[in-house]
This record gives sequence, C-alpha cells and structure tokens, in this order.
Amino acid sequence: MNEPRNRLASRLDFVLGVAASVILVVMMMLTCADVLFKSGSTNEARAMLNEMTKQAVDYLPAWRLLTEISIMEKKYDETLALVEHIFTCDAGNYDGRMLQAQA
Repeated sequence: MNEPRNRLASRLDFVLGVAASVILVVMMMLTCADVLFKSGSTNEARAMLNEMTKQAVDYLPAWRLLTEISIMEKKYDETLALVEHIFTCDAGNYDGRMLQAQA
C-alpha cells in the first residue's frame, strides 16, 4: 500500500527537479541576453529574446528586455506594440508603465 505512494512521491520529486532546472536555464538565457544587449550585441540579444518569447509567450522579463532594446533603437512603434503585449499579460505591470513612458 505504501509502494504506490512512494512511486508517486519519487515521480513528483523528479518533476520538481526538472522544473527547477528549466527555470534556471531560462534565467541564465535572460541574463545572457541582457549581457549581450549591454555589451552592444543587440542583434544577438534580440534573436535570443525572440526565441524565448516564442517558447514562453507570457515570460514578461524577456518582453521587458525586448522593449528596452526597441527604446534604445528608437523604434517607438515597436516599443508600444511590445508594451501592449506586456499589458495583455499583466494590465498593471509597473515595468510596462515605465517603459511606456519612455516611448
């Protein structure tokens, strides 16, 4: 009777471990994109962020960094479209409001 419970607990531990690994990889990718952006490799940062947002359409930190890139490039129509996506995911997003004010 305890064996099914132990198997379930073991599977849950495995799933939680995988989820933690995925979160770590995503955070590392975002950090890498941020470093690329800040070091002037904007195209590479944008490519990485575009891939991230295709895979996780509601991952707001990636959208925020894409918006910062578009502001820096003075692409204000693109900036407003990116901010609108942020607001679609989170209508009261503070970072989105700050970015919108810069556009």
